[in-house]
Amino acid sequence: MPSKKNAKAATAVETPAPATTEAKDATTSDMPEGPADGKKHRRGSSVSESVAFKAEELAANKTQITIHKDVPRLNWKMNTSLTTIDEFNLDVPLTNPPLKAVYIWFPSGIKITARNLKHGVTIKDALKAIYKLYHKKADDELDLPVLDTIEWTQFFAEDRENWGAVLVKQKKEQAPVTKKKAKN
Repeated sequence: MPSKKNAKAATAVETPAPATTEAKDATTSDMPEGPADGKKHRRGSSVSESVAFKAEELAANKTQITIHKDVPRLNWKMNTSLTTIDEFNLDVPLTNPPLKAVYIWFPSGIKITARNLKHGVTIKDALKAIYKLYHKKADDELDLPVLDTIEWTQFFAEDRENWGAVLVKQKKEQAPVTKKKAKN
């Protein structure tokens, strides 16, 4: 029985001789040539339709915007990390229909922007923008540290001259956390 080296050598000997240059030219002439300067062609990014809308598109049709139903139930302190929110899926769109950019207004007049151009602004994107504003503040520095809700009204959007404008409502205390009792 031949050794592994001899088996490889035997298979290498059994391969047919390369085709003539005329045959090679005929087979490769059908293939498209790469860039002339020798650089490799960069693959274009996949083109996918964005499911999110621009605020102007919705304003032209006066399309009503609704905020996701889980936002008022988050009970989130705005200066704490998003990892403290366990029981909710934060990767769902904040608005219906999804918007590429949401302009978040606070009662104090501060305006921040949350963007997600591909899939639309999610709850997580909006909370990240809010957290970025308040993460360095201590609890006693904030008058209203807890997110109560985010709301959109047509009047508010027209008043701000931006259909993607939403208003944050805050509250002083977190709602008590109800724990489920374990069954015996």
